[in-house]
Amino acid sequence: MNRLGQRLHHQAQHAGDDLDRYREAAALLARVTFMDNHAKLFHGWSSLIVSRSDGDIEGERRATAENRRGVEALGVRAARRHVSTRVDPAPSPPSRAGTSGRGERTR
Repeated sequence: MNRLGQRLHHQAQHAGDDLDRYREAAALLARVTFMDNHAKLFHGWSSLIVSRSDGDIEGERRATAENRRGVEALGVRAARRHVSTRVDPAPSPPSRAGTSGRGERTR
């Protein structure tokens, strides 16, 4: 269930956030979240996307809490790659002309 659920999650992501695949992934992963932390993390992400699409505020809260538990169980480094693909990056700070970005002057 876990591998198939994760595969469906990735396919949904690559298909431009296919909600039907996220729903199917969440349904499969829900069966194994109690014994697999990767499943917990992917179930949380799939559920979060579905809940946001459905306007389900309580579902978003549950999915966010599950993501947090999955990240804590796996360790931040193991989950960071997946998180960075799902969260919009922060805007870059304005560049300072004539510096290298570290406050050093360029020639």
